[in-house]
Amino acid sequence: MELTIACCLWGDFPDTGWSGEYVRRLKNSVDRNLSRPFRFVCFSDRPLADGIEVRPLNPPSWKGNLPKTYVYSPDAALSGRVILFDLDNVIVGSLDQMAAYDGPLCVRGRLQPERNRPPDGDMISFDAGKVDFLWQAATSGQIEQVTQGRERDFILHAAPNCDQWQKVCPGQVVSYRHHCRGGLPVGARVVSCHGRPRPHEIVKKFIVENWR
Repeated sequence: MELTIACCLWGDFPDTGWSGEYVRRLKNSVDRNLSRPFRFVCFSDRPLADGIEVRPLNPPSWKGNLPKTYVYSPDAALSGRVILFDLDNVIVGSLDQMAAYDGPLCVRGRLQPERNRPPDGDMISFDAGKVDFLWQAATSGQIEQVTQGRERDFILHAAPNCDQWQKVCPGQVVSYRHHCRGGLPVGARVVSCHGRPRPHEIVKKFIVENWR
C-alpha cells in the first residue's frame, strides 16, 4: 500500500517557532528513519523549500487545531496509508514498525504516566479510504462547540475507541516532558515535544543530533 507522511503548517503562531524549517527537519528525520518508499506532503498556506510537496490547506476557518482535519477530506486527495505528524515531534529511531500498522486509525494516547490514556492527536496513522466518518464529524456544524478547537477532543468525539500507539508499538512513542529528562528511553522512536519546550529550545544531545 502506498505510504504518505504528512504534516500541516498554517497561520501565524509566533510563540511556537513553527516554520518551514520545522517541516524540512521533519522530512529529513523521516528520510533517515524509514526504510520503505514514501511520499512526503505538507498541507500549508505558504510555499516551502524545494523538494517538499505542498498541498493547499483549505478548511473552513476553524479555531485551534481543527484545520488539520482537512487531511480527512476528499479534497486532500490522499490515498493509501497516511501518517500525519505534528511538527513538534522529533524522530529518534526507525519508523518501520509504525509504518507497518494497517488498521483504520491509530493515535497516541495521553502521555502523562499517572493518567488513563484517552486518545490524543500528535501522530495519527490512518487508511485514507476508511476515514470518511472523521470528515463527516468535522463538518457536522457543531465541531467547534464540541471541541473548542482542541484536536484531542475531536478524536475523543469522533473516534473514542481507535487504536493507540502505546499498545500497537509499546515504548516507541514517548513524551519529552514526562519520559526524557533523564535521557532517551531505550526503544524510543518518536519523542513528542507537546507543550513546552519546543524542539528548537532543547539542548539535550539526543534531541539535537536527531532534529536536523
